[in-house]
Order: sequence, then C-alpha cells, then structure tokens
Amino acid sequence: TIAPQGYRFGISFRSDPHEWNITRNYEEQLFNVIDLVVDGLRVHGLSGPTVFYQVKYDAEMTHKLAVRYLYCTGHDEENEMIGVSNYEQFYTNMDVIVSNRLHVLLIGASQGAIPIAVIDRVSHEKITSILEEMGLSCLIFDIRNPDTLKEKLSSIMAESDKIRLQIARVFEQQNMIIRNIIRNV
Repeated sequence: TIAPQGYRFGISFRSDPHEWNITRNYEEQLFNVIDLVVDGLRVHGLSGPTVFYQVKYDAEMTHKLAVRYLYCTGHDEENEMIGVSNYEQFYTNMDVIVSNRLHVLLIGASQGAIPIAVIDRVSHEKITSILEEMGLSCLIFDIRNPDTLKEKLSSIMAESDKIRLQIARVFEQQNMIIRNIIRNV
C-alpha cells in the first residue's frame, strides 16, 4: 500500500535509561529497528522523517537521529523544542509518529497520527500495556524481535484507515469515561 502524496512521519526518541541499555547495546538495536521502520515508511510513500523532541532531555538523541537521517525540519538550527502552542499544529501534520516516548505516541494518536512504538517490550511496560489495552498491539515493534517488522509495517499501512478508526473510538470512549467521572464528583 502506497500512502497518498504528502503523507508525513515524525520520529522522537530517548536513549533508554534502563539497565538493559548498558548491558545489551540498547541504542544499537534501537537504531537498527528505527532504520527498518524509516526505510519501510519511505517505501510506502511517506515523506520524512521529521525529527523532533518535546523535552530538553531528549535533545542529544534527537541530534543523533537528525544526523543519521539528514532531516531536522520544523525546527531552527538549534533543534528547538516543540512548545505547547505548537503541539496541535505539529501533530496534526503528521500521519505516523514513531517513538519510544509514551507522551509523544499518545499526543500523536490524539491528533490522528498512527503511533508506532519502537521499544524494548519488557522495559517499556506502560507503552506496551496501553497499546494492548487499546487493541493496538500491532503498533508495537519490539527491538528484541525485528524479524517480522516489514510484514507488520505493510499490514499497518494497508489497514491504516481501520487503525485510525480504532484510535478515534478508544479516545472517544476514554473521553466519555472522564466526562462521567467529572459529572459524578
């Protein structure tokens, strides 16, 4: 499946602070999988990646990604953070968001982007459990098991409209739950 012209994707990552990072070459494995995802999304017709970050802590990793993929659009030369005033506009312009950052994935999904989590499934329990709870475990790319990545990515692109509908349903359900809680307080 080839995406319509103009479809874009963004990437935002943090070096993993978990113990596994030091002992098992986390960053090397992470970059290997990000490379496959970036190449796969480009094959499917998406332009990008736009490399970005929301918190200064992630600036160093953002720089590594920008150098690796030769893109750093949407920011000035100093890799400015996306400010709160820019979130909606930025994420609305992205069709796919690829990250290991929970808030990046959730904000992207809330604005209609497909959130692809490139993570160590064991270390990133929150992301894993939330995407599984949403019925979207197909969007989890485990860096320990990259073998089926190309097939999964092709399936995501073929089912992108269905995935977006599932995301919209989940956000609407959560919104209704929150409204009911507020009414009953």
